[in-house]
Amino acid sequence: MQPALVLLITVIGVSNAFLFAGESECSAMQDAATCSVPLGGTVYIQVMRNASGHQLRCKKHLPGGDTTMFSLKREFTVDDEALEGRTQFFIGNGTLKMDKVKYTDSGEYNVEVFSPDGLLLGVKRIKLDVIANLQPIVISVSVVASLLLLLLLLAAYCVYSKTRKRARQQ
Repeated sequence: MQPALVLLITVIGVSNAFLFAGESECSAMQDAATCSVPLGGTVYIQVMRNASGHQLRCKKHLPGGDTTMFSLKREFTVDDEALEGRTQFFIGNGTLKMDKVKYTDSGEYNVEVFSPDGLLLGVKRIKLDVIANLQPIVISVSVVASLLLLLLLLAAYCVYSKTRKRARQQ
């Protein structure tokens, strides 16, 4: 019975490795950055080294025209309801955090960076690609394969025990 217990503990450990949500980091310090993040995951996009004293405005390109997603003047404000409660901006390191990413978050963004006086210093272009999250499929296949292997080992152990018992009786 020990091999079955060892296998069960191994299966639990392997399954836990797949349960963590995907996190991605992306640097938009250079122009035209492309960031990929799994559906439902979290992405950290570094726009600049330190945003203290700067003003930022992020616009998303949409077929009907650009729309402002968030801005930073004296404080971080989210202008788009779809991002409300899912975004955070870290002024100290100039990084935007976006949680629970959806397919609708995919697209091209422009982050306009202004000086404290309101002078445009530059524009950072970011392409965000939300990709399929294969974690549930991987977890399901891993669990089913592990359970089948466990059943096979238990069946082999039962056959071995019965064969050994008969050999002793003869």
